[in-house]
Amino acid sequence: MKKKIVIAVITMCMFLLFGTQLWIVRDFSGNADRAEIFGVSAEQMERLSGQYRTEYLPDEHHGVVYDDGQSFFLQKLTEMLGTEVTVCYIPGNRILRQFPKLTCWLWGCLVIFIFGCLMVYSVKKATKLYYLEKENLYFRQWLEKHMVGILAGAVSCCVMVVIGLFLLRWLISCQFYLPGEFLPPDFILDFSFYKEQLAVFNNIPETEYRNAFRKCFFGISVVFLAEIPLSMMTVGFCIRYAIKE
Repeated sequence: MKKKIVIAVITMCMFLLFGTQLWIVRDFSGNADRAEIFGVSAEQMERLSGQYRTEYLPDEHHGVVYDDGQSFFLQKLTEMLGTEVTVCYIPGNRILRQFPKLTCWLWGCLVIFIFGCLMVYSVKKATKLYYLEKENLYFRQWLEKHMVGILAGAVSCCVMVVIGLFLLRWLISCQFYLPGEFLPPDFILDFSFYKEQLAVFNNIPETEYRNAFRKCFFGISVVFLAEIPLSMMTVGFCIRYAIKE
C-alpha cells in the first residue's frame, strides 16, 4: 500500500510538472516569433515591410520583423539587410514547444523500457518455475497446470509488444527543432563559435521580448530537468512493484 501511494504521488508530481511546461509555453505564445534588428534605417525597414509584418522605432534605429513561417526566414532577412546591421533572431515559441515534446519522447522511451523489463522478467520467471518442477512433471503436464498463467502472460506480452511497436514508430518519426543559427556549422563542440555568439548577444541591447524569452526558457528548463529524476524513480518503483507482485 505504501509503495502504491509513493508511485501515485510521484506520478502526480510528474504530470504537474508537465502541466507547468504547457502553461509556460502557452504564457509565452502571446509573443510572436521575431527577428530584432539593430542599427537599421527607415528605408531598409520600408523595403522589408513589403514582404513581412514589421515594426520600427526610428529614435532607437530598432526594427522588428515577425516570422510568418516562411522558409529560410533568417537567411532571406540577412541577404536583404546586409552585414551593416545586427540581426537577433530567437524563435522563442518553437524552442519552448520542444520541451513538452521532449518530455513525451522521454516517457515513451521509459514505457518501452518498462515493457522490455517486464517481458524479460516474465520469461525468466516461467523458465525458473519450469526447471523447479520438471523433475515431477512432464512438459505437457506442466503446461496444463500453468495454462491460465501462461495464457495471461502471453496476452500481456502481445499487448505490450503492440503498444511498444506503435510507441517505437512514433519515437523514430518524432522530429525536434534545432535552431541552426545557434549551432556550429562544422563541429558541435566548437566552443569558439559559442563564445562568439555569446559575445554578440551580450552586445545587443535588452528588449522586452528577449527578457520574456529568457525567463520562460530558464523556467521550463528547470521544470524539464526536475522531470527527469522523477520519471526515472517512477520507472524503478513500477518495475519493482510489478516484479514483487
